[in-house]
Amino acid sequence: GEFDVSNVDDGDEITLEGVTGGRLDAGFSGVDDLSTGEYEFSFDVTDTSAADTASISVTEAGEGDLSLADGTTTVAQGDVAEVTVELDDTDSGSVVIGDFEENNYQANISVEDGNDDGEVTVLFNTYAAGRDDGTVVEADDDDDDVDLGGERGDLVDLLDTGDYAVSASPTGLDDGDAEDAIDDVSDIGTLLIEERSTGEMVLWRTSADVRDDVVDVQSDDGDEAAVEAITAGVEDDVVTQTDTAALGDPSDVLVHQIDATGLEGALAAQGGSNAEALEELASADAVSLTFTEQNPGANQEAVEAELGDELTADDLDVVYDDANGEYYVFVSAGDVGGEDGDEYDVDFTIETALLTDADEDDSDEEIEDAYESADAAFDLEEADGSFDLDPVQVTNAEDQSVSGEMNVAPGTELALRVRSDDVATEFIKNTEGVVVQPDGTFSGEFDFSEQTVNDTFTVSTRNSPLTDELEADGEVVEQVQEPAVFEVSDLDPTEATATAGDSVTVSATIRNTGEQEATQSVALTLDGEEIDSQDVTLAGGEDTTVEFTADTSDFDAGEYEHGVATEDDEATGTLTIEASGDGGDGDDGGDGDDGEDGGDGEDGGDGGTDDSTPGFGALVALVALIAAALLATRRTE
Repeated sequence: GEFDVSNVDDGDEITLEGVTGGRLDAGFSGVDDLSTGEYEFSFDVTDTSAADTASISVTEAGEGDLSLADGTTTVAQGDVAEVTVELDDTDSGSVVIGDFEENNYQANISVEDGNDDGEVTVLFNTYAAGRDDGTVVEADDDDDDVDLGGERGDLVDLLDTGDYAVSASPTGLDDGDAEDAIDDVSDIGTLLIEERSTGEMVLWRTSADVRDDVVDVQSDDGDEAAVEAITAGVEDDVVTQTDTAALGDPSDVLVHQIDATGLEGALAAQGGSNAEALEELASADAVSLTFTEQNPGANQEAVEAELGDELTADDLDVVYDDANGEYYVFVSAGDVGGEDGDEYDVDFTIETALLTDADEDDSDEEIEDAYESADAAFDLEEADGSFDLDPVQVTNAEDQSVSGEMNVAPGTELALRVRSDDVATEFIKNTEGVVVQPDGTFSGEFDFSEQTVNDTFTVSTRNSPLTDELEADGEVVEQVQEPAVFEVSDLDPTEATATAGDSVTVSATIRNTGEQEATQSVALTLDGEEIDSQDVTLAGGEDTTVEFTADTSDFDAGEYEHGVATEDDEATGTLTIEASGDGGDGDDGGDGDDGEDGGDGEDGGDGGTDDSTPGFGALVALVALIAAALLATRRTE
């Protein structure tokens, strides 16, 4: 049973009657006015000589109260856990993560609220914990103080996955020891460490200006705000998914969205910026980020750019999305070393055994087999563009638009300039802040209200990524003509069958349904790939017939989509290629009727050879008979 005893003073004796044996547990409460120090208890069995002593230590209880903002904190193995402690009527206390007896690991942490906001967030690095590899704990807010007073557990690998007790106490550590704090716990929670993983890579592109904006936000307000800036860029269509990047000055910026939980702690342990930490890990062969040219051509080595070698931290900006365990790695397409038309693969690999399923003492082959990778592919092309009209036409009015298109990243900024060709009507007009749209178009507005019809000018781009700025003639007209649009119709044939090796002729009608004269390249395509082309010039409303002849010698047997395409339109049909080959053998003919027996022939002379070709003698006899008949005919005449 239970025995409750109250109002006990120093030196009092308590006798329990009716005890026949077993274990007795004593608990203490209501000792607020008890002096601190060691207290000894003597236990005697009254009817025997059995006796024993025990003691307890009474310490000063911490003032106030500490509580955990979250009962359970979940983190991927290798990441940094955020444990937030709320302080009430005190500005200091302690946090203990783990129980050495239970987990073979324990971190004793002192906390102090330096800005009196009533909370301290402890950043606990599960990668560095127990391994003497980087800072284990630090404060999320520079105004607060968080110190690792003591740590038990000498680990080789990362902290195991599983549950770890987290206790908060207003009582501070005693020279790094948490025994008193544990005796005065005011709240208990759980740190749950889960398996880490490496997922996919999604490739985006943006402009150098947008990249700079994101980096500025990161510098001022941290990664979380930078992620919000990236998300806003996606919503505004200035950060777009891609498999193509333009090379220019500046080049497009590739944004690699990499899903890799458990990497945060390793980066934090290196110190410095995210990019510097990633380069440190790459140099230590813990991770790799590599751009590799595909299909370099015969007898040529593929161009490769690897972080820690051709690429450095200065070439990268790295934003960490803590909420989703993802990294946004910004790299200029011009820094990977490729040229117009090159195809590239980019690969990010976790190599260190600490973050994979391999063990440190595994063989090199076993460690390599456990690598975890995410990759993507992209093509490089030279930055290029054109004006929509050539010549550019405007009327002598306000708000006249000059437009065009470029293959560069949306969000790229440029300027437009208009300059008169005639000294007598000299004028210069500039429009700044022209932005390339998600569909690749750009447009700037000008005021031509002071110009007259037939004035001519030159329009050009300025401060764009193009190696050679765009330039076109322009004129002031009474009415702007509709731009040329080349439509395709009357594809012939729409369905055809040919034997491999045959030539196939394809024709179509091209009509300019716009008002301006223009020249476009018209192409013959097969399964979307151009196999021939010709330039066609048409005035507004004109049409013409184009004709192509395709050699099918190199085509495999099968069904293809063939078509004729302009920059504006396309018509397609189906072409079936059949394999070439000899015809099959015909059926054997039936046996002929037996002929009558011939008479005995005269003996032939000697001199024939036994191995003469069968039937040769009969042929000679037939020729002789024909010759005799001809001779007789001649004599008769």
